[in-house]
Amino acid sequence: MRISLGTAQFGFDYGISNETGKVHPKEVEDIILFAKANGIKSIDTASAYGESESVLGKYDLKEFEVVSKLPPLEPNVNNSYDWTIKKFQNSLKCLGLDNLYAYLIHNPSDLISEEGHNIYKALKELKDKKLVKKIGVSCYKKNEIEEIYSKFKLDIIQLPLNIIDRRFEYGGFLKKLKQSNVEIHSRSCFLQGLLLMNTKDVIEKFPKSSKLFKAWQEWLDQNNVSALEASLNYPLSIKYIDKIIVGIETVDHLKEILDFYCQKRFFNFPDISTHDNSLINPSNWKT
Repeated sequence: MRISLGTAQFGFDYGISNETGKVHPKEVEDIILFAKANGIKSIDTASAYGESESVLGKYDLKEFEVVSKLPPLEPNVNNSYDWTIKKFQNSLKCLGLDNLYAYLIHNPSDLISEEGHNIYKALKELKDKKLVKKIGVSCYKKNEIEEIYSKFKLDIIQLPLNIIDRRFEYGGFLKKLKQSNVEIHSRSCFLQGLLLMNTKDVIEKFPKSSKLFKAWQEWLDQNNVSALEASLNYPLSIKYIDKIIVGIETVDHLKEILDFYCQKRFFNFPDISTHDNSLINPSNWKT
Protein backbone atom coordinates (compact mmCIF):
# COMPACT_ATOMS: atom_id res chain seq x y z
CA MET A 1 0.00 0.00 0.00
CA ARG A 2 1.55 3.28 -1.14
CA ILE A 3 -0.94 5.50 0.71
CA SER A 4 0.27 7.20 3.90
CA LEU A 5 -2.15 8.88 6.29
CA GLY A 6 -1.44 12.60 6.62
CA THR A 7 -2.47 13.97 10.00
CA ALA A 8 -1.95 17.74 10.00
CA GLN A 9 -5.75 18.15 10.10
CA PHE A 10 -5.82 16.17 13.34
CA GLY A 11 -3.84 18.88 15.11
CA PHE A 12 -5.09 22.20 13.74
CA ASP A 13 -7.16 23.88 11.03
CA TYR A 14 -5.23 22.90 7.94
CA GLY A 15 -5.84 23.30 4.23
CA ILE A 16 -7.26 26.05 2.03
CA SER A 17 -10.40 24.01 1.33
CA ASN A 18 -10.96 22.92 4.94
CA GLU A 19 -14.35 24.22 6.05
CA THR A 20 -14.79 22.08 9.17
CA GLY A 21 -11.63 22.92 11.11
CA LYS A 22 -9.67 20.39 13.14
CA VAL A 23 -10.91 16.82 12.76
CA HIS A 24 -13.17 15.71 15.61
CA PRO A 25 -11.65 13.03 17.91
CA LYS A 26 -14.42 10.51 17.06
CA GLU A 27 -13.72 11.02 13.36
CA VAL A 28 -10.01 10.51 14.01
CA GLU A 29 -10.79 7.20 15.70
CA ASP A 30 -12.93 6.09 12.74
CA ILE A 31 -10.18 7.07 10.31
CA ILE A 32 -7.50 5.17 12.26
CA LEU A 33 -9.65 2.04 12.53
CA PHE A 34 -10.63 2.16 8.86
CA ALA A 35 -7.01 2.68 7.80
CA LYS A 36 -5.88 -0.26 9.94
CA ALA A 37 -8.61 -2.52 8.53
CA ASN A 38 -7.84 -1.61 4.93
CA GLY A 39 -4.12 -2.12 4.66
CA ILE A 40 -2.76 1.37 5.29
CA LYS A 41 0.49 0.86 7.17
CA SER A 42 2.00 4.36 7.19
CA ILE A 43 1.12 7.48 9.23
CA ASP A 44 2.81 10.84 8.74
CA THR A 45 2.77 13.40 11.55
CA ALA A 46 4.95 16.09 13.18
CA SER A 47 5.30 17.88 16.48
CA ALA A 48 4.67 21.10 14.53
CA TYR A 49 1.17 19.87 13.59
CA GLY A 50 -0.49 21.31 16.68
CA GLU A 51 -1.97 18.52 18.80
CA SER A 52 -1.60 15.86 16.10
CA GLU A 53 0.88 13.65 17.96
CA SER A 54 -1.10 13.79 21.20
CA VAL A 55 -4.34 13.00 19.36
CA LEU A 56 -2.73 10.03 17.62
CA GLY A 57 -1.25 8.84 20.91
CA LYS A 58 -4.73 7.99 22.19
CA TYR A 59 -4.88 5.05 19.80
CA ASP A 60 -2.88 1.87 19.31
CA LEU A 61 -0.40 2.72 16.56
CA LYS A 62 1.87 -0.32 16.88
CA GLU A 63 0.69 -1.80 13.58
CA PHE A 64 1.63 1.39 11.71
CA GLU A 65 4.93 2.71 10.43
CA VAL A 66 4.84 6.13 12.06
CA VAL A 67 6.86 9.00 10.63
CA SER A 68 7.28 12.18 12.67
CA LYS A 69 9.43 15.26 12.32
CA LEU A 70 11.84 17.35 14.32
CA PRO A 71 10.47 20.89 14.72
CA PRO A 72 12.43 23.89 13.44
CA LEU A 73 15.44 24.69 15.59
CA GLU A 74 14.46 27.12 18.32
CA PRO A 75 16.45 30.35 18.84
CA ASN A 76 19.18 30.38 21.47
CA VAL A 77 19.46 26.59 21.74
CA ASN A 78 22.81 25.98 23.46
CA ASN A 79 23.11 22.29 22.60
CA SER A 80 21.35 21.25 19.39
CA TYR A 81 22.38 17.61 19.90
CA ASP A 82 20.63 17.32 23.29
CA TRP A 83 17.71 19.42 22.00
CA THR A 84 17.16 17.01 19.09
CA ILE A 85 17.19 13.97 21.39
CA LYS A 86 14.73 15.66 23.75
CA LYS A 87 12.32 16.59 20.95
CA PHE A 88 12.40 13.03 19.65
CA GLN A 89 11.66 11.65 23.13
CA ASN A 90 8.76 14.09 23.49
CA SER A 91 7.29 12.84 20.21
CA LEU A 92 7.61 9.21 21.32
CA LYS A 93 5.85 10.01 24.58
CA CYS A 94 3.01 11.87 22.85
CA LEU A 95 2.54 9.06 20.35
CA GLY A 96 2.67 6.33 23.00
CA LEU A 97 5.35 4.43 21.09
CA ASP A 98 8.72 2.87 21.89
CA ASN A 99 10.19 3.66 18.47
CA LEU A 100 9.38 5.26 15.12
CA TYR A 101 9.68 4.10 11.56
CA ALA A 102 11.26 7.41 10.59
CA TYR A 103 12.18 10.78 12.02
CA LEU A 104 12.62 13.65 9.59
CA ILE A 105 14.01 17.16 9.88
CA HIS A 106 11.07 19.47 9.24
CA ASN A 107 13.13 22.56 8.46
CA PRO A 108 15.85 21.63 5.94
CA SER A 109 17.77 24.86 6.52
CA ASP A 110 18.57 23.58 10.05
CA LEU A 111 20.57 20.74 8.50
CA ILE A 112 22.41 23.17 6.26
CA SER A 113 23.19 25.50 9.17
CA GLU A 114 26.26 25.35 11.42
CA GLU A 115 24.22 23.19 13.81
CA GLY A 116 23.47 20.67 11.09
CA HIS A 117 26.20 18.19 11.99
CA ASN A 118 25.12 18.08 15.65
CA ILE A 119 21.50 17.52 14.65
CA TYR A 120 22.50 14.79 12.21
CA LYS A 121 24.74 13.17 14.83
CA ALA A 122 21.75 12.97 17.20
CA LEU A 123 19.53 11.44 14.51
CA LYS A 124 22.25 8.92 13.65
CA GLU A 125 22.51 7.91 17.31
CA LEU A 126 18.75 7.40 17.51
CA LYS A 127 19.00 5.14 14.48
CA ASP A 128 22.00 3.23 15.87
CA LYS A 129 20.04 2.59 19.07
CA LYS A 130 17.12 1.32 16.94
CA LEU A 131 14.78 3.96 18.33
CA VAL A 132 14.11 4.94 14.75
CA LYS A 133 14.53 2.80 11.64
CA LYS A 134 15.15 5.59 9.14
CA ILE A 135 16.17 9.24 9.21
CA GLY A 136 15.62 11.94 6.62
CA VAL A 137 14.40 15.39 5.74
CA SER A 138 11.22 17.07 4.56
CA CYS A 139 12.16 19.44 1.74
CA TYR A 140 10.44 22.17 -0.24
CA LYS A 141 13.08 23.12 -2.81
CA LYS A 142 15.17 20.99 -5.14
CA ASN A 143 18.39 22.85 -4.33
CA GLU A 144 17.86 22.12 -0.61
CA ILE A 145 17.88 18.39 -1.27
CA GLU A 146 20.91 18.65 -3.54
CA GLU A 147 22.93 20.50 -0.90
CA ILE A 148 21.84 18.26 1.96
CA TYR A 149 22.27 15.09 -0.08
CA SER A 150 25.88 16.04 -0.86
CA LYS A 151 26.71 16.31 2.86
CA PHE A 152 24.62 13.70 4.68
CA LYS A 153 23.48 10.12 4.17
CA LEU A 154 19.70 10.02 4.46
CA ASP A 155 17.20 7.18 4.19
CA ILE A 156 14.04 9.14 3.38
CA ILE A 157 13.29 12.37 1.56
CA GLN A 158 9.81 13.86 1.67
CA LEU A 159 8.93 16.34 -1.06
CA PRO A 160 5.96 18.10 -2.67
CA LEU A 161 4.60 16.67 -5.91
CA ASN A 162 1.34 17.22 -7.76
CA ILE A 163 -0.15 17.88 -11.17
CA ILE A 164 1.02 21.51 -11.22
CA ASP A 165 4.23 21.14 -9.16
CA ARG A 166 6.64 18.83 -10.97
CA ARG A 167 9.95 20.47 -10.06
CA PHE A 168 11.41 17.30 -8.58
CA GLU A 169 10.70 15.22 -11.67
CA TYR A 170 12.96 17.20 -13.97
CA GLY A 171 16.46 16.01 -14.84
CA GLY A 172 15.95 12.46 -13.61
CA PHE A 173 16.17 13.69 -10.03
CA LEU A 174 13.78 11.12 -8.53
CA LYS A 175 15.49 8.29 -10.39
CA LYS A 176 18.85 9.41 -9.02
CA LEU A 177 17.51 9.31 -5.45
CA LYS A 178 16.06 5.83 -5.94
CA GLN A 179 19.35 4.56 -7.37
CA SER A 180 20.93 5.65 -4.08
CA ASN A 181 18.32 3.62 -2.15
CA VAL A 182 16.53 6.71 -0.84
CA GLU A 183 12.89 6.18 0.10
CA ILE A 184 10.75 8.93 -1.45
CA HIS A 185 7.54 10.18 0.17
CA SER A 186 5.47 12.70 -1.78
CA ARG A 187 3.07 15.14 -0.18
CA SER A 188 0.71 17.88 -1.42
CA CYS A 189 -0.93 15.77 -4.13
CA PHE A 190 -4.08 17.87 -3.52
CA LEU A 191 -2.05 21.03 -2.77
CA GLN A 192 -3.84 21.48 0.57
CA GLY A 193 -7.15 20.90 -1.24
CA LEU A 194 -6.64 23.67 -3.79
CA LEU A 195 -6.74 21.22 -6.71
CA LEU A 196 -10.09 19.88 -5.48
CA MET A 197 -11.87 23.22 -5.17
CA ASN A 198 -14.41 24.71 -7.55
CA THR A 199 -12.55 26.42 -10.40
CA LYS A 200 -14.38 29.70 -9.92
CA ASP A 201 -13.41 29.84 -6.23
CA VAL A 202 -9.79 29.04 -7.02
CA ILE A 203 -9.56 31.76 -9.67
CA GLU A 204 -10.97 34.30 -7.22
CA LYS A 205 -8.07 33.49 -4.87
CA PHE A 206 -5.41 33.14 -7.59
CA PRO A 207 -6.52 35.30 -10.55
CA LYS A 208 -3.04 35.26 -12.13
CA SER A 209 -3.36 31.49 -12.53
CA SER A 210 -6.81 31.50 -14.12
CA LYS A 211 -5.55 30.04 -17.41
CA LEU A 212 -3.92 27.10 -15.61
CA PHE A 213 -7.00 26.20 -13.57
CA LYS A 214 -9.35 26.58 -16.52
CA ALA A 215 -7.14 24.14 -18.44
CA TRP A 216 -7.23 21.77 -15.44
CA GLN A 217 -11.03 21.87 -15.29
CA GLU A 218 -11.34 21.44 -19.06
CA TRP A 219 -9.15 18.34 -18.97
CA LEU A 220 -11.18 16.89 -16.07
CA ASP A 221 -14.40 17.43 -18.00
CA GLN A 222 -13.04 15.97 -21.22
CA ASN A 223 -11.84 12.84 -19.44
CA ASN A 224 -14.90 12.52 -17.21
CA VAL A 225 -12.73 12.22 -14.11
CA SER A 226 -12.97 13.85 -10.70
CA ALA A 227 -10.26 16.19 -9.45
CA LEU A 228 -9.70 13.85 -6.51
CA GLU A 229 -9.07 10.78 -8.66
CA ALA A 230 -6.81 12.62 -11.11
CA SER A 231 -4.81 14.36 -8.36
CA LEU A 232 -4.27 11.07 -6.55
CA ASN A 233 -3.35 9.16 -9.69
CA TYR A 234 -0.68 11.65 -10.72
CA PRO A 235 1.90 10.69 -8.02
CA LEU A 236 0.74 7.07 -8.22
CA SER A 237 1.79 7.08 -11.88
CA ILE A 238 5.40 7.81 -10.90
CA LYS A 239 7.18 4.57 -10.06
CA TYR A 240 9.89 6.20 -7.96
CA ILE A 241 7.43 7.39 -5.30
CA ASP A 242 7.22 4.96 -2.37
CA LYS A 243 4.50 6.70 -0.33
CA ILE A 244 1.86 9.28 -1.22
CA ILE A 245 0.82 11.24 1.88
CA VAL A 246 -2.85 12.24 1.79
CA GLY A 247 -4.47 14.55 4.31
CA ILE A 248 -7.75 13.15 5.62
CA GLU A 249 -10.67 15.03 7.18
CA THR A 250 -13.35 12.29 7.28
CA VAL A 251 -13.50 8.52 7.02
CA ASP A 252 -15.71 8.93 3.92
CA HIS A 253 -12.90 10.95 2.34
CA LEU A 254 -10.47 8.10 3.06
CA LYS A 255 -12.90 5.53 1.64
CA GLU A 256 -13.16 7.52 -1.58
CA ILE A 257 -9.37 7.77 -1.86
CA LEU A 258 -8.95 4.03 -1.36
CA ASP A 259 -11.64 3.29 -3.94
CA PHE A 260 -9.70 5.30 -6.51
CA TYR A 261 -6.43 3.76 -5.36
CA CYS A 262 -7.76 0.25 -5.98
CA GLN A 263 -9.08 1.15 -9.44
CA LYS A 264 -5.61 2.21 -10.59
CA ARG A 265 -6.76 4.00 -13.74
CA PHE A 266 -4.12 5.55 -15.99
CA PHE A 267 -4.36 8.94 -17.69
CA ASN A 268 -2.46 11.08 -20.15
CA PHE A 269 -2.11 14.01 -17.78
CA PRO A 270 -2.17 17.58 -19.09
CA ASP A 271 1.01 19.63 -19.01
CA ILE A 272 -0.12 22.36 -16.63
CA SER A 273 2.97 22.48 -14.43
CA THR A 274 4.26 25.81 -13.17
CA HIS A 275 7.27 27.21 -11.33
CA ASP A 276 5.22 30.04 -9.82
CA ASN A 277 6.33 29.83 -6.20
CA SER A 278 3.48 32.06 -5.04
CA LEU A 279 1.10 29.30 -6.16
CA ILE A 280 2.86 25.97 -5.57
CA ASN A 281 4.23 26.86 -2.12
CA PRO A 282 1.34 27.31 0.34
CA SER A 283 3.56 29.24 2.75
CA ASN A 284 3.54 32.05 0.18
CA TRP A 285 -0.24 32.18 -0.19
CA LYS A 286 -1.77 35.51 0.75
CA THR A 287 -5.35 34.21 0.90
